Amino acid sequence: MGGFQGKINAAFEGAEGALGKSPLCDAIVAPFGGDYTLPSAACSGENNGAIIGIAPGTYTETADITMKEGQVLISLSSENYGNVQIDLGTLYKITGAAKCKFENIQVKSTSTTGLNLFTISGCDYIEIKNCYFDISGAQDATVFYNTSATAAEKILLENIKVYGNTAQENKLGDITIRDGRIDNIWSDNQVCPVTNAGDHYFKISQPATGYGRNKISNINIILPNTQGGYSNYSDHYVLYIESKDSLVEHIMLENENFGNNSCNGIWIKGCSASDIKLQGFGGSTATHNNAGLYIQSGWGYPVVSDITAVNCKICIYVASDQVALNNMTLIPGGGYNGANLLYALYVASGDESVFSNCVWSSYIYIASSSSEYSNFQSDETPANSTIYVTTGSNTFNNFRQSTGSAGTGWELSGNKNRLDNVVTDKINDTGTDNIINGRIESASDPTANNDRADNIIRGDTWLNSNTGILYRCDDNALGAAVWKVIDSGSPGYDIETNVASPVTCESGTQYDNNGSAGPVTYNLPTAAAGLAVRFINVSGDDMVITPQAGDTIFLQDGNTTTSVTMSNAGSVLELVCRAANEWYAVAVSGQMVLA
Repeated sequence: MGGFQGKINAAFEGAEGALGKSPLCDAIVAPFGGDYTLPSAACSGENNGAIIGIAPGTYTETADITMKEGQVLISLSSENYGNVQIDLGTLYKITGAAKCKFENIQVKSTSTTGLNLFTISGCDYIEIKNCYFDISGAQDATVFYNTSATAAEKILLENIKVYGNTAQENKLGDITIRDGRIDNIWSDNQVCPVTNAGDHYFKISQPATGYGRNKISNINIILPNTQGGYSNYSDHYVLYIESKDSLVEHIMLENENFGNNSCNGIWIKGCSASDIKLQGFGGSTATHNNAGLYIQSGWGYPVVSDITAVNCKICIYVASDQVALNNMTLIPGGGYNGANLLYALYVASGDESVFSNCVWSSYIYIASSSSEYSNFQSDETPANSTIYVTTGSNTFNNFRQSTGSAGTGWELSGNKNRLDNVVTDKINDTGTDNIINGRIESASDPTANNDRADNIIRGDTWLNSNTGILYRCDDNALGAAVWKVIDSGSPGYDIETNVASPVTCESGTQYDNNGSAGPVTYNLPTAAAGLAVRFINVSGDDMVITPQAGDTIFLQDGNTTTSVTMSNAGSVLELVCRAANEWYAVAVSGQMVLA
């Protein structure tokens, strides 16, 4: 073992077992032959900055261990956790100090009175390394603690093992830190960690003002059995991290006995994270943020990537705008009951966010706006899936989905969403102006204001479901979009030659004046959406097309008229009606005279 611990080991072993002071130690704690017999006495008796070596053995404390600034408590053994055990019993605790070190030591507590076993309030630059905390006999104990008003800066927690949590309310930590590093933390829990509303098993917060800037990595928490006794609080999480401009990586949380009343996984706020693996969380029957991973609104633009969540009621719950999530495997499931569905992804809010590269099953719920979702592939087993989109102006690209017997495909109740390269069995579009694989279906015609602000791109088509007219967007400029008719949607007309003026026209009929002996007047039916009539001048005599009183004919050049006269042979006029009182000329050739 290198570094400071290695120097201590060498000095101790070089003394051939003698417990005289090492040149690197100011005092020795030992069962016999040392300067002190208990660590509490050594910390009290030595000055600031003293290096206190502890010989192998078990030390049953009779007082609190209160460290002074810069003091070092360190095992004199090279074995893991130093073969040194400090038994705090039911009454005693450790209080750190600034710049102190606590290294290679086992700590045991059987407190049942809510003790904070190691308090680090105001302990800037404290280091706690290579330590083992046994809380198998404790209840309502917190291993690491400091008050939010006295944040610890530049702390180091490294290679920490917390073992034997067999009682509810024990916690690994409740700490407020800045510029700290937490690395390689392992813990197991035999029961649900907490039951009081708002509690979390390991809570890491930043000060009320400023930044967190912490690095938190390699946390592994295993819960062999947390199903029983849970109180259905929806805001319980095993790991809670609130830390601006911080990095979280390599997190594994595993609940081996998941199902109803399981606790929740990890709650992050204001920080980026990667390599997160979760199993068996979010079993409350409530719908509020019961999830494997909960991302809350905070600060900045968090990026969360490389996430695997299986057997969770809700794999990921997003309540944060401007977040980026990518590389996700989300397979909800487990023995959960109640009326609530299993969700791979539940986006309660996530405006202006990006979600990409996801393998998923079951259900997705989206209430974001102006966000992008791309490269989603549904898992084949189970194949029952539904994507609910309740808001608008989102973009979805490259989705492959197998709905199965229970799934309903896409349920689009939001407006102006764009779906490109979407492969699915079913799409139920009850919203307005949603673009599905490049096409919009609407009961009205497009206008110049149907532009790129509506997620429209050049080349999109717009089908008027009433008239059958198909338009193409040739320019999506804001407020100046250009739509061109590319298919008049004309029905197959009945052909009628009628020169007995006046002619009462019927929808769905093509009229010509073959054999006429002079002008013929054709009276259109009262305008109603979906009507269509075509006229062809064969003889060269005037064909006078007259709408009913109050109806208007709209021509392609923007003019309107209450009568059209077709004067030369070969002229064609096709009229369709989009709404009451409105006839539109969708096909015009030859000379026309307007009233």
